[in-house]
Amino acid sequence: MKIKEVQISNFRAFKDLKDSTFSFSYNNNEISDLVSIYAPNGFGKTSFYDAVEWGITGKIGRFDSVGDFDKTRKDNKRGGNNNILQHFGAKEKG
Repeated sequence: MKIKEVQISNFRAFKDLKDSTFSFSYNNNEISDLVSIYAPNGFGKTSFYDAVEWGITGKIGRFDSVGDFDKTRKDNKRGGNNNILQHFGAKEKG
C-alpha cells in the first residue's frame, strides 16, 4: 500500500487541515516509495502515527497496552467528553 496524502484535523496535536496535510508524492504526482518523518520532540510525530492508525483501524494499539482504552473512552463519553483524542482547541465535533 502506498499513501499519497494524509489529512488530519482535530486530533491531538493537529487542529487545522492547513497545518496538518501531509503529501507523500513528487512534483509529477508520483507517490514516494519511502517516507521518513523527522522532527524534534513535541512536534507531533507520534500523534501523526496515532492518527493514521486510528483512521485505518479505529483504535490505537499502544493505548491498549496500558489499559482498557475502549472503557476509558466510554467513561469519558458518560462524563460529557465525547472526543477524548480531539485537539483541545477544536470547535467542531468529530
